[in-house]
Amino acid sequence: MSELWASPTTLLGQVQRGRGLGWLRATESPAEGKRALQSCVQADPRWDRQVEARVDYYATLALALNVPAAEIAHMRGAADAAHDLADSVAVQMAKRGDLTGLPALKARLVSLEAAEELLPALARLEAPDALSGVPEILCAALTDDEVIDLVRYARNEVPWSTWARENTRIASALAVASDRETHKSAPPLAADARIADLLATGWPSAMPRRLRHRFRHELSTADVQLVRETATGGTGYGRVLAMRILTERADPFVIPTAAQLFADNTVGGERAAAIRYIEALDPTATLPLAREWFDLGDDRAGVAAGIFALHAEPADLPRLRPALGPALQQREFYVLCDLIEALGRHPDLGPFPELVEVFERAEYSYARKRAARVLAQSEPTFGDTFGFECLWDCEAAVRQVGAAHVSTSTASRPRLAELVQDGCEDPEVREAAAGRLSDASRP
Repeated sequence: MSELWASPTTLLGQVQRGRGLGWLRATESPAEGKRALQSCVQADPRWDRQVEARVDYYATLALALNVPAAEIAHMRGAADAAHDLADSVAVQMAKRGDLTGLPALKARLVSLEAAEELLPALARLEAPDALSGVPEILCAALTDDEVIDLVRYARNEVPWSTWARENTRIASALAVASDRETHKSAPPLAADARIADLLATGWPSAMPRRLRHRFRHELSTADVQLVRETATGGTGYGRVLAMRILTERADPFVIPTAAQLFADNTVGGERAAAIRYIEALDPTATLPLAREWFDLGDDRAGVAAGIFALHAEPADLPRLRPALGPALQQREFYVLCDLIEALGRHPDLGPFPELVEVFERAEYSYARKRAARVLAQSEPTFGDTFGFECLWDCEAAVRQVGAAHVSTSTASRPRLAELVQDGCEDPEVREAAAGRLSDASRP
């Protein structure tokens, strides 16, 4: 995350945040827009790179500013990351027709880390030149073990079998990878193992439906007692699994244990399991806890916000609304998102001016996504104000909200038509834009 956030009123600050207004301002001032684009591509400004969208936003901005993908591909940051934002934007520009960045992207395939990220993306381009010469690059740069690892990592996304017909090293790597897949070790325990054995080893992966049904409906009284004891006094994988079982059963027995984990600011798997457990319980049990915890100085306050996001009642809003400003100021974005969701449960009690500040200032685009959704439901002027800029926002969900609610003025219709015709656009955005244009055409 960039620590050099520009003011949200500046062009750079808005492009960093992925706002539609920033995109529009950049295209109106191309020189300043290109400087902002380069700054963001070189120093990825996302607060959470795992979920926040910026790639297509910067790709379309580059195309609008006539900045070729070849130039974008060389806008690498100082850190030699295996896969940075410049790579992703250049790939997206190739998807949109600018293939000039392909040589630079292929040159990055000389390291295993970069190849694991870039090779599947290049394969998905379906462009004639996207994979030309790639087998030779890989085999010249990577060891035999690295090629095998790469084949296993991207087994179903890359045409290994086609390459193997003419490349003996890839053929050998494909054979070894297939053999290792065949002999992959089985899970240590089956889903019908004794509860005591399961609790002793944990269940690290997603639970199959059969196991979830067993935990909900088929445990004996002794099994339930053992699960409760493990959740209360156990540690590690066993306690996590016990919490997961009690979550499936919506069993309130270990609320005090979960509360203590939050009070101790526990991190890791136990905390995550405890949060899922608390949020799965009936609100008659958890909403009073949220009201008690909300102003505390430990992790219980954040958990309370999550409960309010699910179950806030109208009487809770006067207490929650003043908390949005401090959460935004302190960049407690997960709490902020939960508070926005809580307000969104009661849009009829709006408008909420606090959400305007979130929309304009938040560095976390997922917070703006939530704010846009609630503003569209609670702010009568949304279609004439923020609705228009939402059509260019970095987040597809915001573009969808904008398309569904924007005023169908002369200014918005060309952009709505553009969204409908964009083959790279999210299907739900295209559908919303088409629906809005249809509404506009009715007498």
